[in-house]
Amino acid sequence: MLSFGVSDMRSAVQEYDRLNAAEKARLACIGAQMPFGLHRYLAREAQYITLLREPVSRVISYYLHILINPDHYLFKTVTENKLSLDAFVFERLSVETDNFQTRLLSGITSPLVTPDFGGCTKV
Repeated sequence: MLSFGVSDMRSAVQEYDRLNAAEKARLACIGAQMPFGLHRYLAREAQYITLLREPVSRVISYYLHILINPDHYLFKTVTENKLSLDAFVFERLSVETDNFQTRLLSGITSPLVTPDFGGCTKV
């Protein structure tokens, strides 16, 4: 199993591309939290398995993840501004607080296609 530690398509494809042909042939499973569409870059047929979380719990978990991970790109913003969970969500610092699971499933999370906040609800 190959497990990507990334959540964007470009990084995942780059990581996959670093594998040699024998490593790619041995893959039985790729695990990742990423947008729909990786199959377009694979040399063989792919099947998806999707796990969904309750959306509010997922946003709370994401906020707490930021608070305990100083390397997260939002850590400094959230901690220095002492943002509460409510403030974090209403500041719209990340699309991960706006229908993120819908964005992943639809494949509309690439930097070139990402709708504004509320936009994926209307797509």
